[in-house]
Amino acid sequence: MLVDVSVKNCKLVTSSGILSAGIAIEGEKIVAIAKDEKLPNASRVIDAGGNYVLPGIIDPHSHLGHIMPGEKWQVPYSKEVRSETGSAACGGVTTFMGKLMGQGFKFPFEEVVKIVNENAIVDMAWHVGIGNFKHLEEIPEYIKQGVTSFKFHMVEHPKWGLTAADDALIYFGLKKIAPLGYPALPMFHCENLPILKKLREELMSSGRTDLAAWTDSRPNFVEEEAMRRLLYFAKLLNATVYIVHMSIKEGVELVSKKKSEGVKVIAETCPHYLTLTKHEEKGLLAKVNPPLRDREDNEALWRGIKDGIIDCIGSDHVVENVEYRFKLGLWDDHNAGFAGTETLLPVMLSEGVNKGRMSFERLVKVCCENAAKAFGIYPKKGTISIGSDADLVIVDMDKKVKVKNEILHSASDYSVYEGWEFKGWPVMTLLRGNVVAEGGEIVGKPGYGEYLPRRLEKA
Repeated sequence: MLVDVSVKNCKLVTSSGILSAGIAIEGEKIVAIAKDEKLPNASRVIDAGGNYVLPGIIDPHSHLGHIMPGEKWQVPYSKEVRSETGSAACGGVTTFMGKLMGQGFKFPFEEVVKIVNENAIVDMAWHVGIGNFKHLEEIPEYIKQGVTSFKFHMVEHPKWGLTAADDALIYFGLKKIAPLGYPALPMFHCENLPILKKLREELMSSGRTDLAAWTDSRPNFVEEEAMRRLLYFAKLLNATVYIVHMSIKEGVELVSKKKSEGVKVIAETCPHYLTLTKHEEKGLLAKVNPPLRDREDNEALWRGIKDGIIDCIGSDHVVENVEYRFKLGLWDDHNAGFAGTETLLPVMLSEGVNKGRMSFERLVKVCCENAAKAFGIYPKKGTISIGSDADLVIVDMDKKVKVKNEILHSASDYSVYEGWEFKGWPVMTLLRGNVVAEGGEIVGKPGYGEYLPRRLEKA
């Protein structure tokens, strides 16, 4: 037997252990996992150099089209898909999931699929924003297009075209989505809108423009209260909910308690909430929603990952521009977020595994397997298993890299990790058996990545 590709001289990391074994790939799928000498002959043999091989990383949380149309910094959507999926590939991310901008289908979905299938370097899937009851009625149409995850913002962003979900929309949204079955999944940005609006008014009038002022306008309890309200409705309706970008230490305790009570909650946090604080010297460049917190929040979130309370890691990636960021200033609510997909895995390797905050096996759980299961793409994605897509990333755990924006591949012109040195870095990424990034460079062809439609189990 001759297969297309074999990966040898490596250690395979799964959620249940680390194996000294290689992988055989045929027709984009994994067809064998065995000791190197037991693998079939291959047309191409990849020597992993004794490094670790993980399933391709899944980034379940990103945003494209972030800068408002008409701004001089805006780039065509097709160009952004190409640059950001290339950036993802270099970071070991093989599945890039994001919310379509605005709420509902703002433009023909077939056009989105065409753009992805012509420009993407890695595979892509989408969430749809839910902002009113009309969107709830449109859910069968979204499902027909292969979208089974729906994002509710409990805050508003008028410039983004986002309307805040009030309690009625949350309650009836859960009531409508829960009976649809797996993998229909409502996602929630949790913050108390009336309180943060009033706090923001007070802080704006004080004249403060430091990064910590942004945090003070959206303090921990604003996020905690909204989470408590959501989880009450989830328990009442026996609904599964996914909490995006949890940033607070109180959230870890709350999610742990609610899980023990049988509430079906999936919790996500982001690399920046594990590593950065409201005192960052980068100031306005580190502004994000929810805001950066304190060191004790960082450490509580790491413990939540280690203890199995936090399930997924998302980047909350957006393309940003330094000039644009400073043009809008601190108090323009549209002006928040930064690029993070390409540095997601390096953060988790360097600050997580290499610093003893989590095991390699746990990394595979939170960066690959859990997201694949949550969003209905497992075992096609998220695992090194026979029959699964051959999405793989080879990582050198001893490789040290000092982050500079010029070595990254996003269209964003800065990184919040500028100047950081990470130990542990992806050196090769395979998507469905084809190398799409190697040695820090994009080698995949635009259009090899494709749109990933999802289906309800009972449909």
